[in-house]
Amino acid sequence: MPSKTPKQVSESKKIASRIKEKKRNVEINDAFSELQSSFTAIPFITKKKKVAKVKMLRLAVKYIRHLESILNDGYHQPSPYCPPRLVRLEDFETVAAEEFNERNTYTNRLHEDEEYYTLIKSRSSSSSLLHPLPNGDSPSSSSIHAPSLTPSTSPQFFPSMNMDHHH
Repeated sequence: MPSKTPKQVSESKKIASRIKEKKRNVEINDAFSELQSSFTAIPFITKKKKVAKVKMLRLAVKYIRHLESILNDGYHQPSPYCPPRLVRLEDFETVAAEEFNERNTYTNRLHEDEEYYTLIKSRSSSSSLLHPLPNGDSPSSSSIHAPSLTPSTSPQFFPSMNMDHHH
């Protein structure tokens, strides 16, 4: 059997690479579908509209952080005129509403994301899944919401309506 020419080898590698990438995309989309379907278990979210993947990831992380804050007896002060109280599951409704009302544009978040990734890189040696906030607060500090994914913005949350469908 004659050996393949360099051009044939290159073409075979391209085909194999395309097949591998298609398989990876299918696996990612399956994982997002599973995450989307699990949103019914998260309070204050309905399945009326499909949620953009980036928004879905932000919501999932914020929900995990919110639950961590509850477990760590985090405090929330809704306003300067109210006494602090323990964070409750119901407080996540505000977080969810803010995230869903946030336009899902990449240009709006570019600067914040750059700051966030720089912060994460500088903390890469940390073994904690959830990093302290840039201002020194921890997820269980006096915030009603889970920490925001982008440190230069206030925490954001998601309502079950007005969801953007951007990817």
